[in-house]
Amino acid sequence: MDERQFRPTPLMTLTTREGNIDVLDRVAGVGAFSDTLDHSEELDGFGVRFPVLDLPDLIRAKRAAGRPKDFAQLPELEALAALRRKHRERN
Repeated sequence: MDERQFRPTPLMTLTTREGNIDVLDRVAGVGAFSDTLDHSEELDGFGVRFPVLDLPDLIRAKRAAGRPKDFAQLPELEALAALRRKHRERN
């Protein structure tokens, strides 16, 4: 694969042995790739460090995407955000 395959495709789902990965040219509710980096935090996984959307912007993106699978994930993500807020208030 190279950039020619990604350029004309706004959404591509790649299937890996670890699960599906959605590759997007922009994230609904957040913006283009450069915008997502401004709203990301870095995590380690599988021996690689990579940026992921922070929780508030992930929730915003799921709402903006409007897909049933995204709406189904909102209750759990919102509960996690509430727990994080509560934890910060205590500390």
